[in-house]
Amino acid sequence: MVKMWQWATPHFRITITTEPRAFYWEVGDLMLPVQGAPRFLAEGRTGDFADAERAVREVIGKSYPSSLGYAPYAGPLATTFTLLTGERMDLGVFSGLSVVVTVRTPAGTDQVIVGYCRVVHYELHVDLHNGNHVTIQPAHIVRIAREGGGGSRGASAYSGIGRVYRGGVGPGCTGRIGFAANTVDHTGKPCPVHEDVAHQFRSLRD
Repeated sequence: MVKMWQWATPHFRITITTEPRAFYWEVGDLMLPVQGAPRFLAEGRTGDFADAERAVREVIGKSYPSSLGYAPYAGPLATTFTLLTGERMDLGVFSGLSVVVTVRTPAGTDQVIVGYCRVVHYELHVDLHNGNHVTIQPAHIVRIAREGGGGSRGASAYSGIGRVYRGGVGPGCTGRIGFAANTVDHTGKPCPVHEDVAHQFRSLRD
């Protein structure tokens, strides 16, 4: 017998269907339906159910704004991409930070871009220091690093979702316990414990 798993919400409908040696998954959008039926958004086949489940969570995390409440289901998948080198990287850890991004151009040359970045759906948006704005496809990124090098407390602990950080609420923290385990969610003024200066700049600006 064919087995089917379904996730239905007011915004999308997802099905994962068993096949003889694979799992077929499909995501249909209900925010812009076609004559009342879900509009095709994405599909694929995987060798096991776990991979299919991760695939649909990634599509949802990247396709729908976090304000709809699906971000906790996607987690880092919403901001993880395959770079030009084939490396899978969570670009969300750089969100709000000033970064140096090396991009391969259509001409085959490398271009270096510096500015404050954030992940928006399937793209990396960079606000340059001169006031201009650049949109980058992650598949064109050769490398990305924080400007000045090194790590940061904010970068290493950032979950990639809103102002949610991995860790706990402690002295000086302005956040509250998050939806997911071992996370802290922040609203209002920047947190001196979890959010570094660059992320504070982004939070205040947004």
